[in-house]
Amino acid sequence: MPNQLVFNIVSLLCCLLIFVTPERANAHTTDSKTTNNRKLKLIQAYELAYSEAIEPSGLSYCDGRLLMISDKQDSTVFEIPPTTRPVVKVRPYVHLPVQLGTPQKLSTKDQLEAAIRSNFGKRYDWEGLSCDSQNRLWLASEFMTAVLRYDPKHKKFRWITQSLTQEAQKHGFVQDDNAGIEGLAVGHRMILLAFERQPYGFAWLKRNRQGNYVPFKWQQKDPMVAANAYLGDISDVLIEKDRMYTLGRSLGRICRRSLGDAAIQRCWSYSDIENSDEFRYADNFPGHAEGMARHKNRLYLVMDNNGSGRMNDKANRNPLLFIFQVPKDW
Repeated sequence: MPNQLVFNIVSLLCCLLIFVTPERANAHTTDSKTTNNRKLKLIQAYELAYSEAIEPSGLSYCDGRLLMISDKQDSTVFEIPPTTRPVVKVRPYVHLPVQLGTPQKLSTKDQLEAAIRSNFGKRYDWEGLSCDSQNRLWLASEFMTAVLRYDPKHKKFRWITQSLTQEAQKHGFVQDDNAGIEGLAVGHRMILLAFERQPYGFAWLKRNRQGNYVPFKWQQKDPMVAANAYLGDISDVLIEKDRMYTLGRSLGRICRRSLGDAAIQRCWSYSDIENSDEFRYADNFPGHAEGMARHKNRLYLVMDNNGSGRMNDKANRNPLLFIFQVPKDW
């Protein structure tokens, strides 16, 4: 093979490696400059078992309970009870009303598709879960790009946003299927929505006079990796005082950010745990962390393995729940 041809092939391969590795992406994106991510300390890991397949998509600590949603079950919010055993039997916490309806401004096309999706338990595709001071549940529908509030005590529900699909698309979000709302956090007189990928970013919403929530700010993050689904993504978000915390699934880290502009302040990595021989799934790309919750000094992460078996036991398809120690500099 001629020397010039060999040189050209090697050069091309080097360029490809440069542009596809997460490390390279970290070095050249505004949102990924933190390279010295501290490692989270694992306290305990549990398998989650249920009578049918579940795919965890959100977590929240509410009224003394760790709650979970699955994007495969439209009508159930689950509880993960405390246990000393390695396998936790997940149980229903509340059953949502069958007739939740749809939010305003949902397109005719999406209404028709929602009717079809209801046959597969994915009419809403719940992807974000949060809890307020009154123990009301807030659920984000990725398919409808809207937020539902449900009061378990009084069994009352309300769509507190209209469908934001068209507005989100105008701001560069929801450009692909399954690339919409992935995280939801309730703050003081506002809610925060996290959009998953291509690009990932945020929408800040405030309450209007009618009691509904409307966006007042949109922000894309990492525009340099906007075209790549897995060089940067967000799969959940928390709000604590004037800070937000984001779960970055593809980079295996949690980052503390300013609530005002989402600028990263500090990050902690859990990728060594997720990718360890003990816990790694056979299909581990681009990462499986889907939900995040905190209670006191415990940080909870739930994995959606999409039915993949573990590397050390491919017959074991149970999702995992990790409990980490909250860092002192949290």
